[in-house]
Amino acid sequence: MQHGCGPLRGHQARGYQARIALARRSAASRGQTAELTRTAGSGYANSENATQCAWRRGA
Repeated sequence: MQHGCGPLRGHQARGYQARIALARRSAASRGQTAELTRTAGSGYANSENATQCAWRRGA
Protein backbone atom coordinates (compact mmCIF):
# COMPACT_ATOMS: atom_id res chain seq x y z
CA MET A 1 0.00 0.00 0.00
CA GLN A 2 1.33 3.40 -0.96
CA HIS A 3 1.00 6.48 1.23
CA GLY A 4 1.91 10.10 0.74
CA CYS A 5 1.37 12.68 -1.94
CA GLY A 6 1.34 11.15 -5.36
CA PRO A 7 -0.46 12.30 -8.48
CA LEU A 8 -4.20 12.68 -8.03
CA ARG A 9 -6.38 10.11 -9.71
CA GLY A 10 -9.55 11.13 -11.58
CA HIS A 11 -12.02 10.98 -8.71
CA GLN A 12 -9.51 12.54 -6.30
CA ALA A 13 -8.86 15.43 -8.68
CA ARG A 14 -12.59 16.04 -9.10
CA GLY A 15 -13.06 16.06 -5.33
CA TYR A 16 -10.17 18.49 -4.93
CA GLN A 17 -11.55 20.76 -7.65
CA ALA A 18 -15.01 20.65 -6.04
CA ARG A 19 -13.52 21.69 -2.67
CA ILE A 20 -11.63 24.55 -4.32
CA ALA A 21 -14.81 25.71 -6.09
CA LEU A 22 -16.75 25.58 -2.81
CA ALA A 23 -14.05 27.59 -1.05
CA ARG A 24 -14.18 30.22 -3.80
CA ARG A 25 -17.99 30.46 -3.62
CA SER A 26 -17.82 30.74 0.16
CA ALA A 27 -15.26 33.53 -0.05
CA ALA A 28 -17.37 35.37 -2.63
CA SER A 29 -20.46 34.97 -0.46
CA ARG A 30 -18.62 36.36 2.57
CA GLY A 31 -17.51 39.32 0.45
CA GLN A 32 -21.08 39.96 -0.68
CA THR A 33 -22.33 39.74 2.90
CA ALA A 34 -19.68 42.22 4.03
CA GLU A 35 -20.67 44.60 1.23
CA LEU A 36 -24.36 44.35 2.13
CA THR A 37 -23.51 44.98 5.77
CA ARG A 38 -21.56 48.10 4.84
CA THR A 39 -24.40 49.47 2.70
CA ALA A 40 -27.30 48.43 4.97
CA GLY A 41 -27.36 51.78 6.75
CA SER A 42 -28.57 53.65 3.70
CA GLY A 43 -32.07 54.37 2.44
CA TYR A 44 -34.42 51.53 1.55
CA ALA A 45 -32.39 48.74 3.11
CA ASN A 46 -32.50 50.43 6.51
CA SER A 47 -36.24 51.17 6.39
CA GLU A 48 -36.97 47.62 5.25
CA ASN A 49 -34.96 46.26 8.15
CA ALA A 50 -36.85 48.49 10.61
CA THR A 51 -40.17 47.25 9.20
CA GLN A 52 -39.14 43.61 9.62
CA CYS A 53 -37.95 44.21 13.19
CA ALA A 54 -41.23 45.90 14.10
CA TRP A 55 -43.19 43.00 12.59
CA ARG A 56 -41.19 40.46 14.61
CA ARG A 57 -41.86 42.41 17.83
CA GLY A 58 -45.57 42.35 17.03
CA ALA A 59 -45.83 46.11 16.65
